[in-house]
Amino acid sequence: MFMFGARAFLEELKRFEPAIHNACRDALAEARREGERILPAGSALQSCPSTSVDYAVMERSNRIVVVPAALDWSDVGSWATIYELGAKDSDGNVVEAGSAALSSRACLIKSTGPSVVAIGVEDLVIIATPDHVLVVPRSEAQRVREAALAASRDGDKLGGA
Repeated sequence: MFMFGARAFLEELKRFEPAIHNACRDALAEARREGERILPAGSALQSCPSTSVDYAVMERSNRIVVVPAALDWSDVGSWATIYELGAKDSDGNVVEAGSAALSSRACLIKSTGPSVVAIGVEDLVIIATPDHVLVVPRSEAQRVREAALAASRDGDKLGGA
């Protein structure tokens, strides 16, 4: 687990990976707000190198300190993981308030937009926003990035985990 102050991290990112730093800066400068959400400009991130934080900063900085810690922690990096960590009903569904799963099993249903009702389905991730709906088998949930890239080619964006 990495913990750092934003200023220190950005200084090191600028030092070691200026292209990533600049893309992030530009994405925030062009960001739009929806209520309390800040949505970075996806167009500014299209040219951003795909480099892990480990390699970009953590393996290269001399400002790193390692501290042992016993923590309960999970890398919540996918919808499948959110399902695994979620409170399940008697049919194994994780359903956000305002939505429902009828005669359905092992589904994750979340919406920041319309109410979602799933009937007679199994092992699905169903995510709805005001602008998009994602329906994917849980076994394919790691492919959300592909969906986001496909949508961005059409000028839209899909949210991730």
